[in-house]
Amino acid sequence: MGLLTRFFAAWLLAGTFSAVAILAAQNVTAVSLRFLVFSSVQMPVGILLSFALGGGFIVGSLLPVFFRPRRRRSPALEEEVDF
Repeated sequence: MGLLTRFFAAWLLAGTFSAVAILAAQNVTAVSLRFLVFSSVQMPVGILLSFALGGGFIVGSLLPVFFRPRRRRSPALEEEVDF
């Protein structure tokens, strides 16, 4: 990556962390997540946002590992060598 790309990526991450910190400080109301019949424990919105951001970073860093283009073997390597 180029220097300018790294600079913009760093500013984007810093801005995201700052926005989450500001939202966490302003929203201390307890919420609980519900999906079908399941429900989570009540926690402040800021903590929920922090977990979501951290989980997104982890999943985002693992996705390229699973969706890498596969390398094809060259036909010369697939031929059997007779000894």
